[in-house]
Amino acid sequence: RNSKHATPSQAPNRSLYSKAYKMAEQQQQQLGCCARLLAEWRLGMWSTVDVNGKTIDMEATFRPRAAGPAVMGGLINYLFLIKLGFLVWTTVFTTTNLLNYDVPSFWIVYLSNFSVMLVILYHALSLSCMVLPVGDNVMTKVAWGMFACAANVEAVVAILYWTLEYEGQAIEYASWMKHGILMLTVWIDGFLINRIPLRFKQFIWFWIVAALYIVWTGIHAAADIGNPRKSDNDPETDDDAIYGAVNWNQRPATAAISVVVILFLLTPIVWMFTWLLSTLGRRYVDYAEGQESKNEAIDDDSPGSALPHYDGATDVEQNNAGADQNNAGV
Repeated sequence: RNSKHATPSQAPNRSLYSKAYKMAEQQQQQLGCCARLLAEWRLGMWSTVDVNGKTIDMEATFRPRAAGPAVMGGLINYLFLIKLGFLVWTTVFTTTNLLNYDVPSFWIVYLSNFSVMLVILYHALSLSCMVLPVGDNVMTKVAWGMFACAANVEAVVAILYWTLEYEGQAIEYASWMKHGILMLTVWIDGFLINRIPLRFKQFIWFWIVAALYIVWTGIHAAADIGNPRKSDNDPETDDDAIYGAVNWNQRPATAAISVVVILFLLTPIVWMFTWLLSTLGRRYVDYAEGQESKNEAIDDDSPGSALPHYDGATDVEQNNAGADQNNAGV
């Protein structure tokens, strides 16, 4: 099975796996909502096998190919150029926004600006996966985890800004970018181009980022750093906090309620929505129709080329499948 030059007799029995896939899909459809969610939670953080028994095609997911003109052995095509465009666009925007900021030293303090750094890191990793080996390696897992963080943190940033911070003022280009457009670049790259699956256990990375920022707002308030972009040296005015909705000094009870809602209500809801998006159009190693992959033939030694794991077939079915193979051999 692991040989690159396997003979036809050594190749996996595709009809057997086709039957297994169909049975696994039938079982998945019979799962209730809670059972499906529990099955998803049981998957490993970096599991390449879905609850339907199919194996994620890591090559096609993190290094997708596209029909059309390509150079350098097919590494550079329009998908590569789209990813490169996202990286250049976000990097140039961030650089110019920081240089033109009224208080550059305070730029990184805001969650919307901090999340921009996550976006840049994801786009850089996503582009790197197009030219470097992908699979069961550190870079692929970091790109996977960074997508889980960036896609969800950006969604939270957009929701919080438009519901709590926006007060009807004229919307500038920078506001559109930080509170919506950058999120869309991550979603287009991860959900549409790559079709990256999210695992429930990856939620912890997203939640840790949100929790650490909440901790930072508390440290900022306790240290009485203030907000140089709003401060007028009047202790009676509400201008010392980073965000008015989380003002620990003047409205600690309201701030505590906001934090609880963000950490234990908003983040799970956002995660469930992005997880549902990630279930659409996943790319699997396909043995059912005699194809190695939706994008291209997968090397037997490459990540994601392991035979699909299926626990639903009974011993009788497996014996029958073995008998079919023996009869075919005769």
